[in-house]
This record gives sequence, structure tokens and C-alpha cells, in this order.
Amino acid sequence: MRNKRYGIQIDDSGDLVVADGGLSMGDTLAQNEFLLLASGPGDLKESPLMGAGISDMVGDHDMTGWKRRIIDALKDDGLRVRSLELAADGTLTRLEADY
Repeated sequence: MRNKRYGIQIDDSGDLVVADGGLSMGDTLAQNEFLLLASGPGDLKESPLMGAGISDMVGDHDMTGWKRRIIDALKDDGLRVRSLELAADGTLTRLEADY
């Protein structure tokens, strides 16, 4: 399996990071987690079922279902989730995962 934890980096606004005249390469675990949580099914043409779509969580009270959806989305990309905690209001309070 290729190392998904290393790749092209993006900044907090989603733009490519350019350094020394080229694309910045490095640890991408946090950005991969973010992109998997923020994107929802249908957002990625190449992988139409990928993503948790947490923006749909607003106003929903089924945190157990969301927890399963998030774990499944991360697992589909090869991440092993060690710990995931959601507050009653849907705030992600803890996420520990790795490839």
C-alpha cells in the first residue's frame, strides 16, 4: 500500500502550498482527515461514495449514526480509527486515526 500519509500539502483555505518554487510535500494526515469529513458522497467524481458529509450533521441528534458514518468514511480510505468522540451538539471533540 502506498504511503497515504505523505503527499502534496494544502493550506487552511484549500490552496496548494508552494515552497522553493515547487509544491510542498509532507505529512498529509490531518488534511486527509479533514477532506474525508468535509466531503460527502457525490462530491468526488472518482470516488462517488467517499466522504462523511458532516455538514449534514447540523440539527441531527443521532450522534451514534454519525459516529458510525465518520468511522466508515475514514476506514474506506484506509485509516484505522483508534478514538472518536462527538459531543451531544455534534462537535468533534476527539479524533485519533492513522494509516
